[in-house]
Amino acid sequence: MSEIIHSPEETPISEPVAEPIVAPPPPPSLLRRIFYGADGFRSGWSLLIFSVPFLALYGIGRLIMHYMAATPAPKKGAAPAQSGPLEVILGELIIFGIVALFSFLVSLIEKRSFGLYGLGGIGNLKRLRDFGIGMIWGLVFLSILVGALRVGHLLSFDGLAEHSAKAVVGYGFALLVAFFMVGLAEEFEFRGFLQYTAGRGISGVFHSLFPRSKHAHAVGFWGAALLFSVGFFALAHTGNGGETPLGLAAVAAAGLTFAFSLWRTGTLWWAIGFHTTWDWAQSFLYGVPDSGLMMKGHLLATHPLGAPFWSGGTTGPEGSILLFPTLVLACVVIHFTLPKRDYPVTPSQQPPV
Repeated sequence: MSEIIHSPEETPISEPVAEPIVAPPPPPSLLRRIFYGADGFRSGWSLLIFSVPFLALYGIGRLIMHYMAATPAPKKGAAPAQSGPLEVILGELIIFGIVALFSFLVSLIEKRSFGLYGLGGIGNLKRLRDFGIGMIWGLVFLSILVGALRVGHLLSFDGLAEHSAKAVVGYGFALLVAFFMVGLAEEFEFRGFLQYTAGRGISGVFHSLFPRSKHAHAVGFWGAALLFSVGFFALAHTGNGGETPLGLAAVAAAGLTFAFSLWRTGTLWWAIGFHTTWDWAQSFLYGVPDSGLMMKGHLLATHPLGAPFWSGGTTGPEGSILLFPTLVLACVVIHFTLPKRDYPVTPSQQPPV
């Protein structure tokens, strides 16, 4: 068989195929850079959009709560005024509704899930378990504190305040609902949208200043916690008639404890459960003032003994120096009983499940 040999002129030569030239994306406009950063809609704008209408309606809500009160707030050092469960439920429902409404509207602008702000996964068994376990620990730790006051002769039990079984069950249930609303409203108000958004902003600033640091997330979270869980949370309790400086410090410490549970679980449900039964046990079960406020329909009648520094005085057990080791013990329980889950900080992260 003869072999066909092609001459050099006849050998086909493949020509290189030119790759298409992809133009770089145009730089973002000045207007977009003003409103958007690497983490989406800038947190400062989100806080501004939330705060202006919120503060206006919040003030109206507080006025409504004030005029709903059965008696005027007592002067500093006076006996605490007593409120009813219905006014607490309605008042806290107004506050929660205002906070949730504007948080949801800003979440639409940011294109983020509303669940990122701490209330995600209520239908999830993990969230229900967090809430239930939080309720148990709230009752346990308030009972430990009250027991320490009783053993130290700093609190006197005067007997039953309610003798009718029907009244006891009715007030007990009504106040449980009332303090669930208190826990839901206060936790979401101070550790929901504001905590998440301010933490995101502080984290971004820290990362721009120290790009190699791995602690931007923690700095953002705890910076926001100091601002809202300590500063604003304590400030919101200054209007309570029986409150004291030590009691306000205790409120700030409680705020940090609740923030720690949020850091561990990624949601507010453990803190809401703890907050619910902690306040319920004070106001109904043991009949002691709760941050200087008394509720109608408590089961037991009590009164403080000795120096307010130890007994809490008109503030109640939260005004006692013994509260602080109680909260430290609560943080130990949080650390060892709550599994660490990621607290979401970026648009790509979804609410924890």
